[in-house]
Amino acid sequence: MHLAGYRGAVSTVVPEKPCIGDWMPLVHGGFNLSYAPLLEFKEGNIRILFSQLDLSNRTEHSPEALELLASALEYLERSPAKQERRTFYSGGAEGRNVLDTLKIKYETNGKYGADDLLIIAPGFSPEGCREAVARGANLLALGLDKAAIDKLIPGKNGAGVWKNTYSLPAGNLTENPFFRGISNADLFWRKPLTGTFFDGGSGPALKHFSLGKGNMVFVQVVPWMFEEKEFQLRITRRRNFALISRIAHNMGAKAGCPTRSPPRPGLSSTTGTAKPIRTERDTVCLVQNSVQTGGK
Repeated sequence: MHLAGYRGAVSTVVPEKPCIGDWMPLVHGGFNLSYAPLLEFKEGNIRILFSQLDLSNRTEHSPEALELLASALEYLERSPAKQERRTFYSGGAEGRNVLDTLKIKYETNGKYGADDLLIIAPGFSPEGCREAVARGANLLALGLDKAAIDKLIPGKNGAGVWKNTYSLPAGNLTENPFFRGISNADLFWRKPLTGTFFDGGSGPALKHFSLGKGNMVFVQVVPWMFEEKEFQLRITRRRNFALISRIAHNMGAKAGCPTRSPPRPGLSSTTGTAKPIRTERDTVCLVQNSVQTGGK
């Protein structure tokens, strides 16, 4: 077997970034930066670090690999539990289809509270939105036009109608906690678009505003702008779904992506499903198909 092509490899089998569930890519790579050899998954108090980095079975002693493994375990120990928010949706069928595809759990009726997340799309009702955000709620807006943006952010907000626009690189993604886990590949599209975009360092498709105690994030490029059957846009659509999913989870959304499944019919709840007892501060790290545990 010819192995010259693997010299210096960091990861030989790299998973594509998942769109459904709270998957945080800690290392981006691969074609179109669509892959992540190091992923953190959160669901309630569950935290799991999935690593496909080649940290073991190396041909020579590698202090870098050992240091990276130690850093990953320390990160997992310090990583806080997810702060989930009750999520409401207001808007038309296009936005609802996106949330359903991503399996994000939401309600459509109720009074917005200071600890809630509001996801809105074209056709939304603006009543109570600004007031809830001012009290501490988060708001994620998908694909709004300039008139709708002006209702939420009156005055100079940087929004305008751009014609035949291609994506531009964003320069401050790592500085904003709501944009954590996003790469410029998630903001890239492969056809000229005409629509409402923003000036600023986060690129034309993203904008963050603070209002009172809460926050608003606008995503101006959404899946319904791209033909699902157009072959050249398949990656653009897939990364756009991942973009919305990542920001929604950063803002407190919860998705129906269980880490444990119920027993199959005919099997008892204990057959073949060992459940080790762990303390509250135990950590779990999966590395090279092996499980390592640790805790204090």
